[in-house]
Amino acid sequence: VELDSSKVAKTQYIQQSDQKTINSLMPVELDSSKVAKTQYIQQSDQKTIKKYEGEITGYNERLQQTQEQYATKLQAIEEAEKEITELGSKLKNLKEEKDELNSNDPAVVKTWSFSNQWKFFRRSEQEFDLFVPYRDVSFSCWDNGKCTWERFEKTQDADGTVVSGKVVGYFMRGVYASVAIRTAKKYKYADRIVDLINRIDLHKKEEQDVKKKLQDIVSGAQECDEEVKLLRTYIEEKRQLIEKLNSEWMTLEEARRKLAEYERRKLAEYEQQA
Repeated sequence: VELDSSKVAKTQYIQQSDQKTINSLMPVELDSSKVAKTQYIQQSDQKTIKKYEGEITGYNERLQQTQEQYATKLQAIEEAEKEITELGSKLKNLKEEKDELNSNDPAVVKTWSFSNQWKFFRRSEQEFDLFVPYRDVSFSCWDNGKCTWERFEKTQDADGTVVSGKVVGYFMRGVYASVAIRTAKKYKYADRIVDLINRIDLHKKEEQDVKKKLQDIVSGAQECDEEVKLLRTYIEEKRQLIEKLNSEWMTLEEARRKLAEYERRKLAEYEQQA
């Protein structure tokens, strides 16, 4: 088979030119499986060391920035978790209040009483006319046992209920007769219940927003943590390489590889000059 003349020429150039430099890369001292580095290799390694040291500097700067970001995100996580806890406590209290008020338990909505400051018992009569804006009501009366309820009426219309009547009896100092009108808590506190429902919905929305924000922060913190680990790995790898390059010895395999790299570089230089 006839070889390409240009390839033959290139091969001869690599094998013959600058033979002294190539020979300087060959092992000069043996130490088990290692050989001493030549001055040329040590100089070449110092250039590589400077390159690695520059990379380590860049990695360290990025590492510091990422660690600061990670610390900031951890603080944000703590604040978000605290906010969620506070919102949860508020929601619990609001729901308990709503459930307490939104019931059929009776609650007093209006009272009336008859009292006087007389020094002696005197017979007297008193009328009352009480309106409440509720239709579902009940009422009760109390007296001192010396009174007569001559009239007790309850009338209703679309606006609410009127309880009226008349009490007659002997009265002295103090309270001797009273009336109390009641309705279900859910009617008495209807406006408050509506307000509580609106506040509960608002806090639920806030809680959902904070939980979503927390998820994003946690995700960002995880990314920072992974980047920190990766940067530390890169830095350690470069330091190990620098330690190896600073050594005056190299393995036989490394010597062969450096020789091959040198040959490839010289070939590339020849091709540029051709």
